[in-house]
Amino acid sequence: MAHNDDFITFARKHLRRLDRNLRLLGGTDTVEPIHDFRVASRRLQEPMAIMGPWLGRKAVKRHVKRLKRVRRALRDVRDIDVLRASFEVDATRPNLTAPDAQRLHELIRAIRTDALASGLEKLDDARPQKVIDELDACLADFAKQAAGESAAVHGVAREQWRTNAGKVLEQQPTEDPDADLHACRIRIKHLRYSTELLRPMEGEAMAELVAACKAMQDALGRWNDHQFAVMRLTALATEEAQLARRADWSAAVLRCAADRAQLAQADRVAALQAWPALREAIESALAGVASSGDGSSGGADRPEDGASDADLRGAVEGHA
Repeated sequence: MAHNDDFITFARKHLRRLDRNLRLLGGTDTVEPIHDFRVASRRLQEPMAIMGPWLGRKAVKRHVKRLKRVRRALRDVRDIDVLRASFEVDATRPNLTAPDAQRLHELIRAIRTDALASGLEKLDDARPQKVIDELDACLADFAKQAAGESAAVHGVAREQWRTNAGKVLEQQPTEDPDADLHACRIRIKHLRYSTELLRPMEGEAMAELVAACKAMQDALGRWNDHQFAVMRLTALATEEAQLARRADWSAAVLRCAADRAQLAQADRVAALQAWPALREAIESALAGVASSGDGSSGGADRPEDGASDADLRGAVEGHA
């Protein structure tokens, strides 16, 4: 199997997705382009980290940091979009009178308008087209330097995947009632993306783990969305201007925030109950990879450029 081709195809697919959605950000409907733009930037981080041994870890670390800066420019807008979408779902629709709901929608819409203007300005400062062009050049350079070294590419991908799997297994949220599920959520994202990157090289052996990661990521995503809703609704309700003019409206919105807090707790419990199944899927995949060999025969010399594997993984990890 031409592992280099699989790897480059994966990376180029998401680079094209990043470029396509960048061009759509100037349109009137930016909700889905913002979401797709951010997802594409996340998925590009895993293949970028694998390029380190061929392109130099310091150089790759710089590219990863620029990619994260591009993505974070629009984080606030995306959070508000998710909140607004939740208002249209029965389970999370604010329990407000029609006039109070209209007031809330208008305030959130105004916040979104300001966040989008600020986000696009930050994005422009991050020079996203330059980032995309540089990543395209990196892929072309990697294709040349790693030509004929498919086994080495596979080996580095496996090493990165094992590291991500180990970081998830380090988490013990079911044993700690105060466990930080945010850290779990971020680590699962990286494991899912590295699993999807490795899957074409490994075959269907990774399919069960991809499904398990996605299920847990969805559960923790809902929990995180409720958390954001609680904080945003509380902040709105407790603004001095709102309290001074419509304390009754503030009280109603605070009750909505309390409802979302209860939903957050319910999703936290559900995620913890599903955690053993995720661990089992990870351990099974690790055993499968171990039994099939390490796939790392041959390979490129790793440049001594002063940036360690841990440094590079640190650049890849972090909040979205």
